[in-house]
Amino acid sequence: MTNSVLVVDDDPPSRVFLEQILRSLKVEVQQAVDGAEAIDLLEHATPNVIFLDMYLPRVGGLDVLGFILDTPRLNNTIVVVVSAHEHIRFPSCRELDRVDEYLVKPVSVKIIRDLAQRAISGQLIR
Repeated sequence: MTNSVLVVDDDPPSRVFLEQILRSLKVEVQQAVDGAEAIDLLEHATPNVIFLDMYLPRVGGLDVLGFILDTPRLNNTIVVVVSAHEHIRFPSCRELDRVDEYLVKPVSVKIIRDLAQRAISGQLIR
Protein backbone atom coordinates (compact mmCIF):
# COMPACT_ATOMS: atom_id res chain seq x y z
CA MET A 1 0.00 0.00 0.00
CA THR A 2 1.35 3.43 -0.95
CA ASN A 3 1.51 6.04 1.77
CA SER A 4 -0.30 9.16 0.67
CA VAL A 5 -0.93 12.66 1.93
CA LEU A 6 -3.49 15.24 0.88
CA VAL A 7 -2.54 18.92 1.16
CA VAL A 8 -5.51 21.31 1.13
CA ASP A 9 -4.57 24.98 0.94
CA ASP A 10 -5.55 27.86 -1.34
CA ASP A 11 -2.13 29.52 -0.93
CA PRO A 12 0.24 28.21 -3.65
CA PRO A 13 3.47 28.83 -1.69
CA SER A 14 2.05 26.93 1.30
CA ARG A 15 1.09 23.98 -0.91
CA VAL A 16 4.54 23.90 -2.55
CA PHE A 17 6.26 24.16 0.86
CA LEU A 18 4.30 21.21 2.26
CA GLU A 19 4.62 19.15 -0.91
CA GLN A 20 8.41 19.53 -1.01
CA ILE A 21 8.73 18.37 2.61
CA LEU A 22 6.36 15.45 2.11
CA ARG A 23 7.87 14.26 -1.18
CA SER A 24 11.24 14.06 0.59
CA LEU A 25 9.59 11.36 2.74
CA LYS A 26 8.80 9.35 -0.42
CA VAL A 27 5.04 9.61 -0.06
CA GLU A 28 2.45 10.28 -2.73
CA VAL A 29 1.16 13.84 -2.39
CA GLN A 30 -2.15 15.10 -3.75
CA GLN A 31 -3.16 18.74 -3.62
CA ALA A 32 -6.48 20.54 -3.43
CA VAL A 33 -6.86 24.30 -3.80
CA ASP A 34 -10.16 24.52 -1.96
CA GLY A 35 -12.57 22.49 0.13
CA ALA A 36 -14.71 21.44 -2.82
CA GLU A 37 -11.72 19.92 -4.60
CA ALA A 38 -10.63 18.24 -1.35
CA ILE A 39 -14.04 16.60 -0.92
CA ASP A 40 -14.00 15.47 -4.57
CA LEU A 41 -10.62 13.79 -4.00
CA LEU A 42 -11.69 12.27 -0.68
CA GLU A 43 -14.73 10.64 -2.26
CA HIS A 44 -12.30 8.08 -3.72
CA ALA A 45 -8.96 8.53 -1.93
CA THR A 46 -8.00 7.42 1.56
CA PRO A 47 -4.83 9.31 2.47
CA ASN A 48 -2.82 8.49 5.57
CA VAL A 49 -2.66 12.17 6.48
CA ILE A 50 -4.51 15.34 5.48
CA PHE A 51 -2.89 18.76 5.99
CA LEU A 52 -5.87 21.14 5.95
CA ASP A 53 -6.10 24.91 5.92
CA MET A 54 -9.30 26.21 7.50
CA TYR A 55 -10.04 29.34 5.45
CA LEU A 56 -10.66 28.07 1.94
CA PRO A 57 -12.67 29.38 -1.01
CA ARG A 58 -15.95 27.73 -2.10
CA VAL A 59 -16.07 25.14 0.69
CA GLY A 60 -14.34 25.84 4.01
CA GLY A 61 -12.23 23.67 6.24
CA LEU A 62 -15.06 22.97 8.69
CA ASP A 63 -17.12 21.49 5.85
CA VAL A 64 -14.17 19.30 4.82
CA LEU A 65 -13.89 18.12 8.43
CA GLY A 66 -17.62 17.36 8.41
CA PHE A 67 -17.19 15.23 5.29
CA ILE A 68 -14.29 13.38 6.92
CA LEU A 69 -16.39 12.79 10.06
CA ASP A 70 -19.25 11.41 7.99
CA THR A 71 -17.05 9.07 5.92
CA PRO A 72 -16.21 5.90 7.91
CA ARG A 73 -13.47 4.95 5.41
CA LEU A 74 -11.53 8.02 6.64
CA ASN A 75 -11.77 7.14 10.35
CA ASN A 76 -8.06 6.30 10.60
CA THR A 77 -6.82 9.21 8.50
CA ILE A 78 -4.80 11.70 10.55
CA VAL A 79 -6.02 15.29 10.13
CA VAL A 80 -3.57 18.13 10.73
CA VAL A 81 -4.91 21.66 10.50
CA VAL A 82 -2.29 24.14 9.33
CA SER A 83 -3.76 27.62 9.68
CA ALA A 84 -2.63 31.21 9.98
CA HIS A 85 -5.18 31.59 12.77
CA GLU A 86 -5.11 30.41 16.35
CA HIS A 87 -7.43 27.53 17.24
CA ILE A 88 -9.41 29.83 19.54
CA ARG A 89 -10.71 31.83 16.56
CA PHE A 90 -12.87 28.94 15.44
CA PRO A 91 -16.19 28.14 17.05
CA SER A 92 -16.43 25.09 19.24
CA CYS A 93 -18.08 22.42 17.11
CA ARG A 94 -18.08 18.69 16.44
CA GLU A 95 -15.96 19.12 13.30
CA LEU A 96 -13.00 20.41 15.30
CA ASP A 97 -13.11 17.25 17.42
CA ARG A 98 -11.90 15.42 14.28
CA VAL A 99 -8.60 17.35 14.22
CA ASP A 100 -5.60 15.36 15.45
CA GLU A 101 -3.07 18.21 15.39
CA TYR A 102 -3.46 21.97 15.02
CA LEU A 103 -0.47 23.98 13.77
CA VAL A 104 -0.27 27.76 13.36
CA LYS A 105 1.67 29.11 10.36
CA PRO A 106 4.53 29.59 9.90
CA VAL A 107 5.40 25.97 10.63
CA SER A 108 8.93 24.61 10.56
CA VAL A 109 10.11 21.94 8.16
CA LYS A 110 11.10 19.77 11.11
CA ILE A 111 7.62 19.86 12.66
CA ILE A 112 5.91 18.93 9.39
CA ARG A 113 8.42 16.17 8.61
CA ASP A 114 8.28 14.68 12.12
CA LEU A 115 4.50 14.79 12.27
CA ALA A 116 4.10 13.21 8.82
CA GLN A 117 6.63 10.48 9.60
CA ARG A 118 4.91 9.62 12.89
CA ALA A 119 1.50 9.54 11.22
CA ILE A 120 2.60 7.38 8.30
CA SER A 121 4.54 4.95 10.51
CA GLY A 122 1.54 4.48 12.80
CA GLN A 123 3.13 6.23 15.78
CA LEU A 124 0.44 8.90 15.62
CA ILE A 125 -2.81 6.99 15.82
CA ARG A 126 -6.31 8.38 15.47
